[in-house]
Amino acid sequence: MHNGLKKYLGWKQVGGVVVLTVFIIVLLVRIFSGSGKAADFTESGTAGPEQVLSEFYTSLISGDTDGAMMYCDSTAAVMEYIRDFETNAARLLEEEKGALSIISDMVKVEVSGMKKSGRTVLSLEYSLILDEGKGQESSAEKHRAAEMRLEEGKWKITGITAR
Repeated sequence: MHNGLKKYLGWKQVGGVVVLTVFIIVLLVRIFSGSGKAADFTESGTAGPEQVLSEFYTSLISGDTDGAMMYCDSTAAVMEYIRDFETNAARLLEEEKGALSIISDMVKVEVSGMKKSGRTVLSLEYSLILDEGKGQESSAEKHRAAEMRLEEGKWKITGITAR
C-alpha cells in the first residue's frame, strides 16, 4: 500500500497533506481547549466575564438587586455601586413610575477592552449604551471599567468605576 501511495502522490502532495493535517489538528485543539481569551464561557462551561457583566446589568436595571449581587464579591467595592444605583433608581421611580421597566431592555453592555492580570484577575473596559431601537443612534453612553476576579470557577465583579 505504501508503494501504491507513492505511485499516486509526489513528495509535494505528501508534504501538503501533512501540513494540512497538522493545521487541522492545531485548529481542533484550539477550538476544543479554548482560545485563551476570556470570552462568554470559561473552560468549565460557566459564564465568562462578558456574560457575567451583561447579566449583572440586566438584573440590576430590572430591579432584581439580589440577582445582581450574585454576580458580585459581596465584600468588595462594587456593593457601594449597587447601593448608589438603588438610591438613584428609587428616586427615579418616585418621579416616574415604571421608568426602569421601560429602559431595562434598552440598555446594552458593549465591552471594548480586556486586560488579564494572572489567571484570576481581570479588568474590563465597557460602555453602557441606551439603545432606543428603530435604527437610531444611542442617546446616552457611559464608559466604565469593571474589576473581576475568578472565585471557585465563577467570575465575580469586585469593582466598577467611571472611565
